[in-house]
Amino acid sequence: IIEQSAEGNIWFESKENKGTTFYFTIPLKGMMKKEGNKALT
Repeated sequence: IIEQSAEGNIWFESKENKGTTFYFTIPLKGMMKKEGNKALT
């Protein structure tokens, strides 16, 4: 799993009859800086 090899975390929250939301974190350590301000969607 990408999250494990990047020393991140993954978790989820479920609400009955509403669905499940998944969350993850990946540290920026070792990532190259990219110029610009493109929004994530």
